[in-house]
Amino acid sequence: MAATLHDIGKIGVPDNILMKPGLLTEVEIATMQAHTQIGHEIVSPSTDEIMKVAAAIALSHHERWDGSGLSLQARRGGDPDRSPHRSGVRCL
Repeated sequence: MAATLHDIGKIGVPDNILMKPGLLTEVEIATMQAHTQIGHEIVSPSTDEIMKVAAAIALSHHERWDGSGLSLQARRGGDPDRSPHRSGVRCL
């Protein structure tokens, strides 16, 4: 259930960007990338455990193991060494 909500934030992205047939401009790319934060903001107020997981998935579903993903990298100031995923990998 939680994973099905991963792109819920795209409801906050204008249709002209979502449906654009060609390449996106830098501004349009930034707008599209914001869908992870938008999705998190939509789902995170819930107190339901599944919705808490959905909020985390919405926020981080474009993250990569090396920390080079979309949303969390921006909040870390572009420092992949501060990636929560890399921390988890180091603990394995």
